[in-house]
Amino acid sequence: MINTFTRRIYVPFNYRLQQPVNLNNVILRNSSLPPRRFAYHVPSWEPYDAEHLFVERSGIFWVNNLFPIKAHRFDIRSLVFFWPFKEKLKKMFPLEFQVKSIENRVKEGGAYVHFHYDGGDQRNIKDIGEDITESFKKQNRKFHLANKSAHCFLVMGRPFVEDLSARIPTSMLRLTTKGPELSQDEVFRLFRKYGQIVDITYSEEVKGRINVSYERPEGAIAARNCLHMFNYNGTTLVIEYRPVRRLGFIKEQFTEHPRIMIPLVAILFTILTVILFDPIRSYFIGKKMDEPFQDNVKQSDSFFIPWEPRLHLEDTMLAHVNAHPRAITRVTGPKGSGKSSLVR
Repeated sequence: MINTFTRRIYVPFNYRLQQPVNLNNVILRNSSLPPRRFAYHVPSWEPYDAEHLFVERSGIFWVNNLFPIKAHRFDIRSLVFFWPFKEKLKKMFPLEFQVKSIENRVKEGGAYVHFHYDGGDQRNIKDIGEDITESFKKQNRKFHLANKSAHCFLVMGRPFVEDLSARIPTSMLRLTTKGPELSQDEVFRLFRKYGQIVDITYSEEVKGRINVSYERPEGAIAARNCLHMFNYNGTTLVIEYRPVRRLGFIKEQFTEHPRIMIPLVAILFTILTVILFDPIRSYFIGKKMDEPFQDNVKQSDSFFIPWEPRLHLEDTMLAHVNAHPRAITRVTGPKGSGKSSLVR
């Protein structure tokens, strides 16, 4: 049998598609297909779960804070800041750990480490995993441009390794239980070690569905990758990310609460207008006040005729006009007394 994934078949051009191909004239050449950069590769531990690997003194670690977490579909930080890290990561494990493979999870900012333990002691893999977790905390190493040091957790279930571009990691998880329902105390004890939990709520519409909200997405990512398909006292945990409602949430609020949203938008628009245009108005007013006063109007002799009894007011007016440019002079008097003529 010819393996179509590892061999290529070259057929001469003089054969037509309607004619049967003579296999004696077919040239077989051994050539492996070139790996694609974004091709999906089956993890090395498939099709086994963590419990089966524990029996063989093997297991899977989840290591986070290796790359920036993907915030949306068009976030390219993970590709820009992607640097070789596998050798540095392998050195963080003791010598008795044989690293079989490292599966990158670029959008989640971490990687899976498939290992085999060659130590002579007969300790449980779960106890060894706790020691590795504490060892990572003591080493406190940072990778590339990560703000926090790398943390390591032992995978307890069967991780769902996918590359679906529409599923973006968030800080909220949707937990679906298959079996006896878990209490809030049990959920807290299972999920708390991966990060600070904000809230745990039970769905009123779907039975067995629990929403777990973390303070940061790193905790939600670690919990999802370590506890997915984990069997806890006869209950299987199915974990997925809860999408963050952004534009859909705003549209829903406009549709359901127009009496509140429309005045709110008007208020926000007024505040935005004041913030943007008030500095411009203040600038032009200040510029106008800073300009010195210039009297370019030619005065006639009739200007002094009605003011002969009060010529002393002219000196006072000129003193105010020649004052600091930011000063404001106010001329008051009864109607028809010639205030405009005095200013001109």
